[in-house]
Amino acid sequence: VHNGLAFENALLDAQLWLSEKTTAQYLVGGVDEISGYNYNIDRLAGWFSTDIENKNLFSQPHAATIAGEGAAMFLVNNQPQNAIAKVKAIKTLHTNEEQLLATAFEELIEAQNINIKETLLISGYNGDTRQKKYHTACKNILPNTPLVYFKHLTGEFPTATAFAVWLACYCLNNSLVENFLEIENKISTDIKNVVIYNSYHGTQHSFIYLTKK
Repeated sequence: VHNGLAFENALLDAQLWLSEKTTAQYLVGGVDEISGYNYNIDRLAGWFSTDIENKNLFSQPHAATIAGEGAAMFLVNNQPQNAIAKVKAIKTLHTNEEQLLATAFEELIEAQNINIKETLLISGYNGDTRQKKYHTACKNILPNTPLVYFKHLTGEFPTATAFAVWLACYCLNNSLVENFLEIENKISTDIKNVVIYNSYHGTQHSFIYLTKK
């Protein structure tokens, strides 16, 4: 029911529970599978196209993307011991104005005092040219920050941010960004922060800020 912000709302819900039950531990995840019913609705609405291949997702202009599915699960608690990463901030908004989005991103960076020299930006851009302006607006705020895309691997689905969080944890835990990701700008060998920006249908937007434990 939360569509493109489903996983983010699950994380926020877990955060609220942990503020009350500080010693508890919760399993938080995002799971989506391609069903004929939902796929056909989105295809007829112009969100998906069978003429697009993932290897050309970012190199050829098209006003649609490829369908995807995925699952990622996380154990979350308040204990830093043995943690892979820490979720420092979650920010969501509904808008179709890129300037409002850019302002929200700038406010997040300032409020969290993010050191951009040690930061990796993970973008949920899906190759749909109608949504490129939102990702460009965020990218322009951090023009020299290493940037990676992942939806040529997963396709588009409402809880794709769950995969992005897994990817962020992998990069932080291993201090490594794999070559099969679409990469812009030079990757730092000492990544300490990851900011994930994702958009869904050009109206639902989210930022998740993670750091090393």
